[in-house]
Amino acid sequence: VKWHEFEVCEPVNGNAAIRFIGEKPAGRPEIVASVLRTHDKMSERQLKACIVELQLSCPRIKGYMNLDDGRIVSIHSVYDSLEIKELHNYIGPSELIAFGYNLTISDLRQTFKKHLSNGDY
Repeated sequence: VKWHEFEVCEPVNGNAAIRFIGEKPAGRPEIVASVLRTHDKMSERQLKACIVELQLSCPRIKGYMNLDDGRIVSIHSVYDSLEIKELHNYIGPSELIAFGYNLTISDLRQTFKKHLSNGDY
């Protein structure tokens, strides 16, 4: 199979996805992973708003979040697709792992804290 000849012909909406259109594979991509572990709790609406903002520059986001209503959820985001599922067997801190270009833990923490402190959600 000549993988380098394949093209993705599906419509894409997110900025992170658009970044890859027309690029040829060139070995390992220059994507970094940033990990945020916290005992802070936020609402599901705050979490969704945080993830949607991160999706603009992060093609992949995953993790676990302890919500302020006592539920624990898993997070799976690929480009602009987001899946949040309730868990019943996870014990531990909230952990958010984001993969993106030029992403630092400071950027990830700042985005998280901005949505955590935004009580309008």
